[in-house]
Amino acid sequence: MGIIGLFCVELSVIGYVLLSNVLTVGLVAFLAIGPLVAVLTLFIYLDRWEREPPQTLFATFMWGAGVAIIGASFANSLAYVGASLRLQDEYGAMAFTAVTVAPVVEETMKGLGVLLVVYWRRNEINSIVDGIVYAGVIGAGFAFIENMQYFIEASQESAAMLTLTVIMRGVFSPFIHPMATSLSGFALAWAVVRAKNPGARIMVPVLGWLGAILVHSLWNLLGTIGNETWLAGYLLIEVPLFVAWMSALLVISSRDALRIRRGLAPYVVAGWVLPAEAELASSSNARRFAKRWIGKERKRIMNAFLVELSLLGLDQDLQMRVGPHPLRVLRDQEVLRSMTAHRQQILSAPHFHHGLR
Repeated sequence: MGIIGLFCVELSVIGYVLLSNVLTVGLVAFLAIGPLVAVLTLFIYLDRWEREPPQTLFATFMWGAGVAIIGASFANSLAYVGASLRLQDEYGAMAFTAVTVAPVVEETMKGLGVLLVVYWRRNEINSIVDGIVYAGVIGAGFAFIENMQYFIEASQESAAMLTLTVIMRGVFSPFIHPMATSLSGFALAWAVVRAKNPGARIMVPVLGWLGAILVHSLWNLLGTIGNETWLAGYLLIEVPLFVAWMSALLVISSRDALRIRRGLAPYVVAGWVLPAEAELASSSNARRFAKRWIGKERKRIMNAFLVELSLLGLDQDLQMRVGPHPLRVLRDQEVLRSMTAHRQQILSAPHFHHGLR
């Protein structure tokens, strides 16, 4: 499904929700933006070395906020009705659906979006971070619409219930969907950049999908128990799990800097890249200084130059490990030409000549 199709699906979701109460939707959308911004800020930071295409990130967000949540809502509703008829117990049916059905359905729908984008860009994926970022953005889109749904339901009960729901979903658990789905993203990207045999390319994504279901199911399970038990479970299980997840993401992202430096080494030897440029591409502090130094007018050129350096480094490191790929080689040749042109534009900047005096 193209971006236009995803956009139409998203509009249908928003249009359906808008029919309930325009003012209420405006309020809950405002309340849901906070958690969304927090989640997207994290994944934008993780993606700092080699930015993913904005149009692809938009498409993944729309998948999570449209296709995935519509499909999951439909399947969850059917499961809940079936469980209610069988158990004759509304709470039991709700708990059963939340713990055993919803995690499978939702992580499958979100994971399918990650699978599609990773497959579509398989010759451009050069880091595990790529898969994690796409999965996180899909999870963010899914959580944004789901939060709006929960906030609308809570607002119809009371202001106190709305406040409690906002705290529970916006403060205690804004990262649940992105955290769970990121396991699928990690596994799918790993299959592209690390796996050397067909078996691993299948088994690792399956394990990532199962891990996503487990993380999601564990959180939903805590929601079915008493308040005191929930708090203990949250502090003893969810908080350490979140800290471990966040730490792992930061480590994985920081290691890309080493991969960029290692991958650019052959370009330095060949004379295509200067040693200082390899250091510039793999240092956050150096990048920030370079962007300030070049000025606002040429900042876009510097950004493109840094992204191209990072792309070349990550691609070369990948191909040194798993072997060259014709399409990657052709793309890297194009990127190298573009990078050279951007370098010339940077060298012609007044800032550069002023710095030489």
